Amino acid sequence: MESKSTSEKYKSIINSLKKYRYIKKRLEILYKIKRDIEEYKKRDIKNIYIDGFTIRSSKCDIVGDLVKKTDDMEKTVNNEIEQCRRELFFIDAAISVLSEVEKDIIEMKYIDKIPSKLIEDSLGYERTQINRKKNEALKKMYDIVLL
Repeated sequence: MESKSTSEKYKSIINSLKKYRYIKKRLEILYKIKRDIEEYKKRDIKNIYIDGFTIRSSKCDIVGDLVKKTDDMEKTVNNEIEQCRRELFFIDAAISVLSEVEKDIIEMKYIDKIPSKLIEDSLGYERTQINRKKNEALKKMYDIVLL
């Protein structure tokens, strides 16, 4: 279990690490949506119907906020792509300063969500050593993100 002060101090980094896979998957989806929008624009489709699950072309206006202009949707998607790329860049930059053991611990614990006991068994370290190395790694990442 993490100490209160450690988890609070590094909360933003830990949250970003926990979302890492989600952000990567979200980026894949956004790139697919971007390709779809580009295809709609090639076909001169001006509006996109969005029902929360799918995006498809719409030839007429539908009452409500479900119809978006392709240009507006493209801007929104490009902004989201840029935001995801920035967040991944900062996470990757912070991870890049870690030693191999620290990377393994951080990735196993926060990205892969592997239980501590399995991390100990896999790396051959005791719990106290894992926690110390994890805290050192979080501090390094924290220092990088602050710069």
